[in-house]
Amino acid sequence: MAGRVEAMLADAGDYVKAGAPLCRMRTLPTELQLRRAGGLLAAAVADLKKKEAGYRKEEIDQAEARAAAARAGYERWKQEYGRTRKLLADGASTPAEMESTEASFRQAEEMLAEAEAGLRLQKSGFRVEDIEAARAQVATQTAAVEELKDTLGKMTVAMPFDGFVARKACEVGEWLTPGTAVVEVVDLSVVRVQLDVPERYFAGLEKGAAAPVTFEALGPDREFAGTVSQIVPASAEGTHTIAVRVDVPNTVEDGRPQLAAGLLARAWLPVGEEHEALLVPKAAVIRQVGRDVVYTVSDKPPPGAAAGKPPAADRSPSASSRATAGTWRSRARG
Repeated sequence: MAGRVEAMLADAGDYVKAGAPLCRMRTLPTELQLRRAGGLLAAAVADLKKKEAGYRKEEIDQAEARAAAARAGYERWKQEYGRTRKLLADGASTPAEMESTEASFRQAEEMLAEAEAGLRLQKSGFRVEDIEAARAQVATQTAAVEELKDTLGKMTVAMPFDGFVARKACEVGEWLTPGTAVVEVVDLSVVRVQLDVPERYFAGLEKGAAAPVTFEALGPDREFAGTVSQIVPASAEGTHTIAVRVDVPNTVEDGRPQLAAGLLARAWLPVGEEHEALLVPKAAVIRQVGRDVVYTVSDKPPPGAAAGKPPAADRSPSASSRATAGTWRSRARG
């Protein structure tokens, strides 16, 4: 719907409830068209009611009176016509008088026929075709009114959901055309964390699994309960990663969200069965003679001092205290 912006009713950063107006265009021309269409609809409805109900008794009485008057006039001129013909035959009248009398008689005859036809029409009511045409006119005018109401409703842009205005895309006085952005809004009731997980962990991913999330802006000690909501079963070409989405419930208090869109997040995903394992710093693992070893110190070392032992190191993408969890970083989205 094209139109000129008359008012911007929300600004960037505002928290707006669903259905609240964001932008209103100039509506006066459309309102005037709607009034005119409403008047035409009212007239069409009145005409249909009249035709469906038929003529009133008073109208029929008037038609009968007109028919009676026409018949009286016809009878008078009929007698005058007969008398003039006889006089003309006796030589007591002229052809001109006869012609004038005959013209008046024929006119009275036509008036009688017209009055009687009108009386029959009013007694029988309107034709079915006339009533159907009136109904079609009502339907046409109703459609015109509904179309203008729909247009008028579209001239106010409303918030589609509870959320925040991220950016204003137009100002008062600008001319908008269909498809022009008015505002950019975000729904932060649930923050979605998008992750790219190495494809080797695909078999261990499970939809609905708990996935704790932390946000760097809020500190590592604040952990939020997330849930794996989507796993795309396709490995990205080049990176060989699986797209995973984790949903984190958000809260809004006094128009301020606990979590914002775009925050850098870290999520832990369960990718296997939980088991006990010895975790050591990566720097403690030494490569010797084709194998990895870790040196330990004992109070009673065997002969030959320290002995090499194979490590039970976690092979997940980022070592942590969770032996079954891989850690991925991403940015949160609304």
